[in-house]
Amino acid sequence: MGLVITFFLSFLVGGYVAGRMASRSGTKHGLLVALLALVVTILLALLGAAVATPLVNIPGVTFSSVPTNLPSDVPGLGIVLSVSGLLVLIFVFAGGAIGGQGAPGRAASARNGG
Repeated sequence: MGLVITFFLSFLVGGYVAGRMASRSGTKHGLLVALLALVVTILLALLGAAVATPLVNIPGVTFSSVPTNLPSDVPGLGIVLSVSGLLVLIFVFAGGAIGGQGAPGRAASARNGG
C-alpha cells in the first residue's frame, strides 16, 4: 500500500506541474504525465526482455548459496499481483488527473496577475 500512496503522491505533483505549465486543460496534461510514464515503462520492460541474459552466464560471477527448492506455484499470487498492478495504474492516472485539475495553468495565472 505504501508503494501505491507513493506513486499517487508523485503523480499528483507531476500532474500539478504539468497542469501549471499548460496553457489550457491541466487535467489532460496531468493524464498525459501518467500515460507517458506508462509508455516509457512498457518500452523499458520490452527492451530489458530483449537484451536480458541469464545472470549465471556472467564471467567471473559465482553464486554460492542460491536456493534451488523455491516454490514455483504460490496459490493466489497471480491474483494479488494483478489487483496490485491495477490499483497502481488507477492511482497513477487519478493522481495525474487530480494534480493537473488543481493547477490553474499559465493562462489563468497570467490573467490573475500571477
